[in-house]
Amino acid sequence: MAKKVYNNKNPHPGWIIGGMVLVLVLVVGFFTNWTFSLNGSGAKTTVSLSGGACQIASGYPKLKFAGTYTVPSNGTVIQAATNVIGFVVGNATSFTGTLITPAGTGYVYSNQTVNCGQTVFAVFGDNLNYYQTGTSQVQITAASTAITTGQLLKIAALQTPLVANTLGLFASTTSYYGVTGSPTLNGKLYLAAGAGQYGVGEISVTYAYNTTEINKVTMTGPGVSPLPSTVGSPVPPTANVPSQFTTSSYQVPSLSWSNYTTLAYQIQTAALNSNTVINNPINVFINDQVNYIQNGQLDPLYINPNSKLDMGEAYTSVNAMINIYS
Repeated sequence: MAKKVYNNKNPHPGWIIGGMVLVLVLVVGFFTNWTFSLNGSGAKTTVSLSGGACQIASGYPKLKFAGTYTVPSNGTVIQAATNVIGFVVGNATSFTGTLITPAGTGYVYSNQTVNCGQTVFAVFGDNLNYYQTGTSQVQITAASTAITTGQLLKIAALQTPLVANTLGLFASTTSYYGVTGSPTLNGKLYLAAGAGQYGVGEISVTYAYNTTEINKVTMTGPGVSPLPSTVGSPVPPTANVPSQFTTSSYQVPSLSWSNYTTLAYQIQTAALNSNTVINNPINVFINDQVNYIQNGQLDPLYINPNSKLDMGEAYTSVNAMINIYS
């Protein structure tokens, strides 16, 4: 996945404040509709049953899948043509559906393996155009079962990240001049999403800096927390992190549909370079968390554990986003 690199520009975008509103879309033309919740995450699944009772003697039951999302600005419901992978609970083997044209009719699985009484769930998305998201577990009890989710997450690009020093003027980079001693410097980081979702649950912000001149960089703000060590590095090996730099990573709630967040950072300086014309830069990396299928489960990750490549939207790298001069 190619990285997204921002140069030193000074954009003045107009902020559009929106919210992502997800609705549940019911499948029409079936006899019964049930709604399930997926592990308390708020993801909803609609199950529509038809064709009478499920009987093994009558052959394999029919399965159908469909996924939608809603555009908050106008309420339009989009049924997406994206990948779907099905799983039988307790069976590591997956099965895939065939997209029926037109795209709005969803996927139909040519069932030759799923029996009556078994429990299944589906994973929609490819982590390229839509984040992978799962449905609830559904027991097959009818001759025909349609499984629909209204929780598809269309991947959006991160807008140009902006930063501000104590003067409070946001730009693509910022600088501190005449820094003496070892003070704590304060500033703000502004992040906004495009038309869709940026990150599943969380996004990461990583600061890279030279510890001979900067002791540490910390961050606070709505929902901010240090990145747990169990998650692994959110910065891929291909990122430009100088060998003498260390990194500090934080998790921030994901962004959606032109929503934005403003985060406060603090820089504890050390012995700065005595040459006043040489800056002491801090690089910033921003990455979106994705769901990754492992052993029939969705695990939240930033980097593919096998290929070590970035997943989801291309990670954002800003060299020398924050500059300090003595």
